[in-house]
Amino acid sequence: NSDICLSFDIDQSVDCCTNTNQDCRNNTIQNVPCADANSIRPEAHAAVQNFASGNGNDNAAFFDAFRTAWTAATTNGHGTLNNLVDDAADCPNPFAPSSTPSLSSVPTILTTRDPDCVTSETYQNLRDSLDAMVTAIVDDGDRGHFIGGIVRLAAHDFMDFDQNANSLGQEIGGSDGCIDFNHAANAGLPRLWCDDPVLCPFKALYDDVYVTIMSRADYWVASATAIIQNTAPSPIELPFRWGRIDSPSCPTSSSRLPEPTGCDAVEDAFITRMGITWTDAVALLGAHTLGGGHAEFSGHPGTWVDSDLESTLFDKRFYTELLNRGWRPRFPAGVPDNDWTWGGNNRGVMMLNSDICLSFDIDQSVDCCTNTNQDCRNNTIQNVPCADANSIRPEAHAAVQNFASGNGNDNAAFFDAFRTAWTAATTNGHGTLNNLVDDAADCPNPFAPSSTPSLSSVPTILTTRDPDCVTSETYQNLRDSLDAMVTAIVDDGDRGHFIGGIVRLAAHDFMDFD
Repeated sequence: NSDICLSFDIDQSVDCCTNTNQDCRNNTIQNVPCADANSIRPEAHAAVQNFASGNGNDNAAFFDAFRTAWTAATTNGHGTLNNLVDDAADCPNPFAPSSTPSLSSVPTILTTRDPDCVTSETYQNLRDSLDAMVTAIVDDGDRGHFIGGIVRLAAHDFMDFDQNANSLGQEIGGSDGCIDFNHAANAGLPRLWCDDPVLCPFKALYDDVYVTIMSRADYWVASATAIIQNTAPSPIELPFRWGRIDSPSCPTSSSRLPEPTGCDAVEDAFITRMGITWTDAVALLGAHTLGGGHAEFSGHPGTWVDSDLESTLFDKRFYTELLNRGWRPRFPAGVPDNDWTWGGNNRGVMMLNSDICLSFDIDQSVDCCTNTNQDCRNNTIQNVPCADANSIRPEAHAAVQNFASGNGNDNAAFFDAFRTAWTAATTNGHGTLNNLVDDAADCPNPFAPSSTPSLSSVPTILTTRDPDCVTSETYQNLRDSLDAMVTAIVDDGDRGHFIGGIVRLAAHDFMDFD
C-alpha cells in the first residue's frame, strides 16, 4: 500500500485496478480504475511520473533525485561529517604518541576476516606493522624499551604456567592473555597496554585490526615472536602457532613470576613450575638483550648490554657481556635486592642476580667480581673472583658458555636453543595449536551460512588502522569486497535478498530520525 499510494489514491478503498489496460485477473475490478493521487499527493505523483520517464536505460532523473534524498537521509542529525580522504598520508596518525614510542607513519594492513584462521600473510603483515612502529622511534633507548616491553609482556603471560596447578586447585596459567597490570611485578607494562590509542599504539593496533583475527594471548605471542625475528641480525626461525584462548582472570599469576633474587627463583619458575630445562631457562633469559630495566618500575635501571643501540638487537650479546665484563654488586636505593654493574657510575648497564647466577655462584655472597681481569671499580673485591656455578648449576653454566661461543656474529647455538625454549614456553598448557595457513582460501569461510546467502569465497580486505580517518581507497575496497560477496551468490533470488537486506539495514537505521 505504501508503494501504490505514491501514484494512486487508495486512501478510501483498495477495490480497484491500477491499470485497466492490463489484465487485472479479477473481473469485479477489471473496469474499476484506481484514481491517481495527483489531487492529494501531487508532488509524489509527479515524482513517480518523472522517475519512470525516458527510455528503459535512462535512470538520470531517478538517480539525481535519489542522490539528494540519500544524502539527506543518511546525514540527518549529524552536524559535521567528513569527506573521504584521498591520500592516507593526510590522515591523523593515531600511532604517533607524544611520548615513546613516537611514530611518524602507519602502513596499511591486509587482513583476512576470519577470526578462526590466521594466515602466513596475516603474520607477515603484523611483522611489517611492528617493524614500522619500531623504525619510527628515533631514540635508541626508547626503541629498546618498546621492543623489550613487547617481549616482556608475552613472557609475563607465559611465565605463570604451573604444571602442578591442577593438584593445587589453581588455574594452570601460561599464554592465556591474562596479566594483573596492577601488580608490582608487571610495573611498566600498562604503559604498553592501555586503552589510549595515542599512548599505547601497540594495543591500538590489536583493537583496530587484530581483535577479530586472533586472541589477545595469540597477539602477544605473535608480536613478541615478530619483534625477535625483526631485530635479530641474522635469520632466526621461530614458528608461530595460533589458537590460544584468553582467560578472564588469573589470580595467582603475578605471584608465580620469578623475582630477580637469584637462581632459586629461576628454578622455581622455569624448572619446577614451567617444566622446562636449565638450558631452556638460560636461553629465555637471553631475551634480556632487548630493552632495559627502569628505576621507576623495577628499581634496577640500565641495559643488560653495553649501549642503548645494542638493546635494540636480538643476539647473544647478553652472554658475552655476562662473561667478559667485570661485574660488581650495586645496591640501588628503595629495592630489597642488589643488582650488578660494570665500568663508571654513569655507565647505565646492569645485570640482575638472576642473570649473574647462571654462570657464577653468588648463592651465599655477592661480595665478589665476576671477572677480575677487568677493572671492577671496587678495590675491596677487585681480587675476589666470583666462583663459577659449574658445580651447583652445571647445565646452566654450560649453556652460558655455549651461547657465548663462536665469533661475534655467530648466534647459531643461542638461536637454536632459544627456538626450542620459546616454543615450549609459549605453548605450555595448550594441547592443540594450529600452524599458520599458507593460503587464505584454505580457511573456513565465516561468510558461508547454511542458508541464504551462499558464498563460495571470501576476499581479503585492505584496511587502514586509523578509526578516525576513512580514505577513498578504503571505501573502494569495501565496494570491491561486497561485489565479490554478491557475485559469489549463484541464485538470483538469494542474491537479491542479500543486496536488498544491506540497503534495508541502513534504511532502518536512518528512518527513525525525528
